[in-house]
Amino acid sequence: MFMASISAAGDKIIYSGALISRPIAVAPGTYLRLPLESPVEAAGYAYFAGNVGGGLPLPATSGVVMSTGSFTGFAAKINPGGSGLSYLTYLPKFVSSIALDQAADLYLAGANPDTPIVACVSKLNPSASGMLWTNNLNGLAESALVNAVDSSGNVWVTGSTSSSSFPIRVGRTVPEFLVAVNSVGNQIFSALYPAVHCRFDRH
Repeated sequence: MFMASISAAGDKIIYSGALISRPIAVAPGTYLRLPLESPVEAAGYAYFAGNVGGGLPLPATSGVVMSTGSFTGFAAKINPGGSGLSYLTYLPKFVSSIALDQAADLYLAGANPDTPIVACVSKLNPSASGMLWTNNLNGLAESALVNAVDSSGNVWVTGSTSSSSFPIRVGRTVPEFLVAVNSVGNQIFSALYPAVHCRFDRH
């Protein structure tokens, strides 16, 4: 897997590099999958996350949430100029999307690897040394995407659920939802369902 930074004019590659730069032997079922978005903060640090399976070895840095993993998610922060990793950590969850706030906290939507799988959203601190909070969306959602973090630190999440016990049921006719989780992650304070079926994506 490689990453690259392209100039604003699109006329040159500023830097490029590989997450795994040496040949490795992999077993059947090994994979590395990434969400589409890679936010960049004003100072030039770039972020990406994804999911890894089959014991594929990633270059986890010291002092992070998890230094090893098998079938799970991961998150990484690249130094300005692409000179190296500020951090790479495995995560105790799968990742479907990420977003960044002005304080360089990283928000990750995905799912806990439980049975049945439960969607959740988490907040990772700027050094990846700890999760600040995780909200399991009442344990009732099957999928989730982080769509935005507003100026108050509230996290706007879209997804789908088949549960009739999700926070707001009035007028519900479709499985898709939009919810807002407060800045400390302990409350869903806004939830709604669209009037028709729709597909939520990050743009």
